Amino acid sequence: MPTLPPRPRIAPGPSRHVYDVLVLGAELGGALAAALLAKRGLRVLWAEHANLAPGYEHDGFLFTSPPHVVPPFRTWPMVESCFTELGLTTGFQRSLKPVGPWQVVLPRHRLDLPGEAPRRLAELQREFGSGGSRVADTLGSLTAMPEGSDPFFRFLDDFAPGGWLERIRLRRRAARVEGLTRPSPLSADEPLEALLTGVVPFLVQQEPAGPLAVTRVLAQLLKAALRLPGGREGMRETLGKRFTELGGTLLSQEGLAGRAVDGIDFEGSQVTLRVRGAEAVYRAQWLVAAMNPGLLAGLLPEEGPGKKLAEHLGRLVPKRLVLPVHWVLPEKVLPRGMGELVLMDGGQTGPVWIQVQPTRRAGTRGDEESLRTVTASTLVGSGVRDAGESGLRLPTAGVERALEALMPFSLAERVARSVPLVDGPGALAGAGPQVIYEPGGGAATGLEGLGVRTPARHVLFAGREAVLGVGLEGELLAGARAAALVHEQVRKRDPLKR
Repeated sequence: MPTLPPRPRIAPGPSRHVYDVLVLGAELGGALAAALLAKRGLRVLWAEHANLAPGYEHDGFLFTSPPHVVPPFRTWPMVESCFTELGLTTGFQRSLKPVGPWQVVLPRHRLDLPGEAPRRLAELQREFGSGGSRVADTLGSLTAMPEGSDPFFRFLDDFAPGGWLERIRLRRRAARVEGLTRPSPLSADEPLEALLTGVVPFLVQQEPAGPLAVTRVLAQLLKAALRLPGGREGMRETLGKRFTELGGTLLSQEGLAGRAVDGIDFEGSQVTLRVRGAEAVYRAQWLVAAMNPGLLAGLLPEEGPGKKLAEHLGRLVPKRLVLPVHWVLPEKVLPRGMGELVLMDGGQTGPVWIQVQPTRRAGTRGDEESLRTVTASTLVGSGVRDAGESGLRLPTAGVERALEALMPFSLAERVARSVPLVDGPGALAGAGPQVIYEPGGGAATGLEGLGVRTPARHVLFAGREAVLGVGLEGELLAGARAAALVHEQVRKRDPLKR
């Protein structure tokens, strides 16, 4: 009996037009906030406004954006509790694999920095003789310092303050945590310690960096670094999958080139999203934004709350960019003994941070066992991006010279090469550049940024720039704080008025 051909599958758009909260943007703070709010029973619409694929495609391969390493989640107690609430802790932690010791390459020295104190002491004494004991003592005191700031990060109250009262409360709470403002023990006069300090801008988005950038972020990774599969995009993919499983509505960008949202409007106490290609608009009492401040400002109306919010988003001054360069190489050409995490003195190029991770071809789920992706990152001025490919040519060449020096004879075996700022999707997606900002104002905690609360009463900000001083942990904490604020306010509302 003849049968009809199967109907084409058409992805339906959201049928509901009114939600409790809208989440806009694809950064990790927004992904976490969306998943937490869906878990807590709220009606959530998440508009990507950037591709949520695990990386970007170029020359047949998928490339992800660094960092590809995180410390054990037990060192981020509040973040771990959020993942536990979502039922993700066990599975996610199983996916994290140790990357081994940091490897440091100086003009006259090459050494490993194991997390275990006895092994680290033996390696430093082998390389530096009697001077190695002093360096070992310094690094030992550094890796013990995150415990001093842990009490502050166990609570979200007043975190990322938005008003003068919250700032007063936060300063009082910070004053009771001695480890929050303890200075770095690393010396700028010692080449090894100065190079370790030079990796800080790759980990946080703040310049000058506060003390926590060294005494918490760097110290945690030196003690124990784990590989984050798929980089930032891999974590976002995990959170996005959980969000849809919990019944959240994902406004997909599938079939759209560029942005998904045309604009944001404010109608009384409601926030409205105007979506490309859709006659309907989507409304909610709350909007959680997790995207580049410049892109967000371009969606806002020029008057009223939109004007105040745009002025608020412009408070950060871009200073530098992280420039990554990806090489795909056969595993056999990597130098024997080369680990997954290398910090190299690149001379005039400055510190070069090198991460080695598995390679994935586009359109596949598994990794290519015989290939490795070597991602080398350096720092460039923020104006380089405006000069286009020609402005990036010189710093990119410096990074690649460092790779050739580290991996002799590898260039002839290179399978693929990609520079995200040239070949990737740019600032619209997660593979966009990490920008290091100079905050317009300071705080006693060293957690400067835009904050979660904004001048627009029902708009919260959970992008990378919400909390600059503690990097990825701060971004996730901003998402958790935004979710807590929305949930608290929605529960206060009269159910009959919903």
